[in-house]
Amino acid sequence: MNEPNQNEPAGLHKEAAPTSEELWNEDTYAAWTSRFGTPVEAAEKLLRDPAGKLYPLNTYLGEVKGRRIMNLMGSNGMKAVALGLLG
Repeated sequence: MNEPNQNEPAGLHKEAAPTSEELWNEDTYAAWTSRFGTPVEAAEKLLRDPAGKLYPLNTYLGEVKGRRIMNLMGSNGMKAVALGLLG
């Protein structure tokens, strides 16, 4: 269970420094909150105007209520949630 990680330098303990995954997640979260605000703020904005998050795609999608649409990659889920809110 405490096997050494081949991706970390010898002698580096998990407690001594954050892992690459921890750093990646921290930076990603900071960038996300910088762009969208807190999760609560982002949810409120999305609920107010879900179609706005689909611009400029909404001109191509047309009415989405009742349609089956796959998640758009790279959208942080914002477009998928907007589509879900629209039906």
